[in-house]
Amino acid sequence: MKLISWRHAETEVGEPDIGRALTGKGHKQAWKIVDWLDHNLPNSYKIISSPVTSTVQIAEALGRKFKTHPDLGSDCSAQQLLTVANWSLSREPVLII
Repeated sequence: MKLISWRHAETEVGEPDIGRALTGKGHKQAWKIVDWLDHNLPNSYKIISSPVTSTVQIAEALGRKFKTHPDLGSDCSAQQLLTVANWSLSREPVLII
């Protein structure tokens, strides 16, 4: 299984983290990564996003189906991330945003 973890792109300043949107620069950063992913990942990869506004915006920029998962917040541990990705059982590539 391939696992890619994408932290995020530049966001607006403020609190709480869950409501911060991407800035103009953040959108540009996201599009660069989207372009790279489109050229380097198979079409069959699974996308899981945190419910944070900026990460949902990034997932939407991919133009593919994705799911959000409440355990993928800013305080997510490595173990939680691996559990959400179904690391030990999944055979398809997974992108976590």
